[in-house]
Amino acid sequence: MIGRFLLCASALLCASALLCASALLCAGCDAASGPETLVDNTEPPESFMHASATWVMKPVDDDATKCLSRFFAKHPDLAGSPEMDGPPILFASQKDYRFYWLSASADGTTWVCVAFEGGKFALSEGQGDPFVPSA
Repeated sequence: MIGRFLLCASALLCASALLCASALLCAGCDAASGPETLVDNTEPPESFMHASATWVMKPVDDDATKCLSRFFAKHPDLAGSPEMDGPPILFASQKDYRFYWLSASADGTTWVCVAFEGGKFALSEGQGDPFVPSA
């Protein structure tokens, strides 16, 4: 009887040791792969076409800053958002603005755009190159 108990206990210890070793090996595999690789290969153009308008990159001036401030006043929950961290890239077409924030991600470029067109704001986001028309 005691022999069977010791045999069962030994088998349980071996199984536990194998499970622990497997878990450590799997954890080691993840750690060995290193940090996640971030990819950001989107280079903003000097200008691009969107909705039959030509959008030209320009420095953020007082009028654009006031426009963006109005957007954040209407959407205070977005102010300080990590996706909109840092200064935006500004494109203008007449009196309309498109503010872009680009960031690297494992899947390529992630972007957020606040557009002010025809007196209205629109928020959009996506992955890839926002300056290339989608097919």
